[in-house]
Amino acid sequence: MNPKCPYCQAVLDMQDDLQGKKVRCPACRGVFTFNTDAGKHITTKKTTIVISLLVCLVVCLSFAVVYLLLNHTPAKSNHSDTQTVENETQKTQDSNKSIVGNGEKSKPSMSDEQYYGYVKAKFDYRGTPIPQQIKLAQSYLTLYPKGKHTGEITALLDCAKSDFEDRARNSCIANLKQLEGAIEQAKLAGINNPTYSDIYGNDKYIRNPSHCPLDETKEYIIESGRPVCPNNGKRHTLQ
Repeated sequence: MNPKCPYCQAVLDMQDDLQGKKVRCPACRGVFTFNTDAGKHITTKKTTIVISLLVCLVVCLSFAVVYLLLNHTPAKSNHSDTQTVENETQKTQDSNKSIVGNGEKSKPSMSDEQYYGYVKAKFDYRGTPIPQQIKLAQSYLTLYPKGKHTGEITALLDCAKSDFEDRARNSCIANLKQLEGAIEQAKLAGINNPTYSDIYGNDKYIRNPSHCPLDETKEYIIESGRPVCPNNGKRHTLQ
């Protein structure tokens, strides 16, 4: 008889008297029981190993899916919590507007500790604009004048104001220097006493008017051929 090896499918030359006995394939060295249905019904060690590996793979994938699902759930919860804080903060700020605008006392929707945590987080985050930090600190002090963190928020407010004034001064001085350079260019072009309309415009020396950061409602003034800061409260000057 010429059966096939159940492992490597090699055609073997077997004697009839080996029926029902274990034989070894000379090609792959696999051991199997020789019978006429060996290729269909024999259970081998290699088949068992393959099945075991597949089972392990399925179990590992299941654990991985469960792990990803468990780690993804808190993220949704955090987003929900953050949204809740933002909503409560908006309500508190609306309450603050009511206090300042109407002079009536209303109960804030957030506790002292909750609003302090929100304000402190905004100060710790470097991307928060300084004017927004100042506004939040002032809002806290208005809502909780005798709060637990009044001293800390007051200190943060003073630092934010000082930082804002320093940056505003530097920005204003830079604007004044730019305007001074434009005035000098206009004089060299034959304009003895340059005015506002001689300096600013699409076809002039400076395209768009600039402002002092402390008072963005007023534009720079030109007096006696010199640029002047329009901010009357803390007027910046060139050295």
